[in-house]
Amino acid sequence: MEIGRACNTDYALDRSGKQPAKDFLDGLDPAYSERFEALFEQLREQGYIWNIQKFKKLKGGDGIWEFIVRPYRMFCFRLGQT
Repeated sequence: MEIGRACNTDYALDRSGKQPAKDFLDGLDPAYSERFEALFEQLREQGYIWNIQKFKKLKGGDGIWEFIVRPYRMFCFRLGQT
């Protein structure tokens, strides 16, 4: 878990105990994974990302949000302060 001033971020575990989103990021070219990490850091420290080209709530997604680093997208949700 990464702890920030405004909120925390963590990777979800699947039933086998793996973290598929982390594995995905680890497999990306470093230029893309660094861009995702910059967005995560901004969210942790500020609690929001105003640029809807980089982070937005999905319509009809029942609380599902997406981080966008073209051509990739990562989906997320909020659970308490994480």
